[in-house]
Formats: sequence, C-alpha cells, structure tokens
Amino acid sequence: DPNGDTYFTYAGQYQPDAASMLRELEPPAYVAVVGKPRTFETDEGEVNVSIRPESITTVDEATRDRWVVETAERTVERLQAYDDDATEYVRMAREHYDSDAERYRQAAVEALEGLEAQATADA
Repeated sequence: DPNGDTYFTYAGQYQPDAASMLRELEPPAYVAVVGKPRTFETDEGEVNVSIRPESITTVDEATRDRWVVETAERTVERLQAYDDDATEYVRMAREHYDSDAERYRQAAVEALEGLEAQATADA
C-alpha cells in the first residue's frame, strides 16, 4: 500500500489457486487481490486488515500507479461530496460514522506524493 499499510493475506485448502500464487510469488511484487476482508483490533488498539483471497494476480508498476492515482482522485471526489450538506444521506452518513474526513483526504494526498517521490527518485 502506498501509505505503508500492511494487509495480511492467507489462503488455505479452499483457495488452492490463491494459495499456489502466494507460494510462487517472488517478493517484492505488485498484486491485485480479490477476496473477503476481515478487520480485527490488536491489544494495542491498532486495527489490522486481513484478506482471504479468491484470486491473486501480479500487475506491473504502471498498472499499480494508475490504480493509486484513480483511487486517490475518486477518494477526494467522494470527500468533497461528504463535505456538502446538500443531501439528507450525507448528513445521515456523517452522524452515523462520525469519521474524520481529513484523515482520508490526507491519505489520498500522501499516496500521490509517494508516487511523485518515487518517480523523481527513478528519474
């Protein structure tokens, strides 16, 4: 993850293709994982995400970079809509989730800055 987050991925006997891909994968590698997420909180209060993969596909760096840019842009667009009190649903979401939207905005910016720094270092 461009923000430095870690996602635990495991595959067992019921995901033989994904398990095979995990065994054969040579890190470091960019991968696309489709699967079922699960979150759990550690004793220290950190939230970890694990994914039980249904499929794992390697992707090249350019594809990964496009995904990061598109995800960051769409995140910022959604946050702009979240900032707008125009609909009842936005107000309901804010009341229900009580989230700090700035945290997500900052993560999107950091992801883009990370790509820029990587491009500068590679140049």
